[in-house]
Amino acid sequence: MIVRLTAGTYATLRQTALPPEITEALDEDVHGAVPGAVLVRMPYIAWAVTREHLVRRTFTAGGARDRSVPAYLASALRNIQQAINVRDRHPALRSLAATGRQVDLIPAWVGGWGSYCPRPNGGHFVVLQPHIDRSRRLGMDVTRWTAREPSPGDDWCCQEASHLRFWPHAREALHWSPDVYGAGVEQ
Repeated sequence: MIVRLTAGTYATLRQTALPPEITEALDEDVHGAVPGAVLVRMPYIAWAVTREHLVRRTFTAGGARDRSVPAYLASALRNIQQAINVRDRHPALRSLAATGRQVDLIPAWVGGWGSYCPRPNGGHFVVLQPHIDRSRRLGMDVTRWTAREPSPGDDWCCQEASHLRFWPHAREALHWSPDVYGAGVEQ
């Protein structure tokens, strides 16, 4: 999952007290999008853990924004939450097609009723691969995703181990448990 951050926000986020695995992952796949902005790519679970740490740091117990926290962290939290919302509602996770050309490979776990989940749920890990067709009825491109097994040639974000290395932090920070999210996913 890719999150766009300004250079200042990225620098502040790297200095924030996050689990060491998350801090390492922040540096693994970073690209300059435009001058002053960077695209940071990490697995969904890593972003969810980062979001939770930022929520705890940015807001007081009463829900007000803590004014002693840099505005860059509030900006990072907003961008991360937006990317998580987009992924949670992605049509591929519901086995739906989307108009336009979409080329993202989406790592997910098989859920129930033909749906998929972006976090471990006890199901089988798959990669949702896009297939683009031209719809004569709509007169535009339509993207459909099909589930496939991850292959050794896939990049690191499409490997199950890349996601599961953040699972202990997710269970601790987000209180995700196998009882709530499916059969036991343990490391």
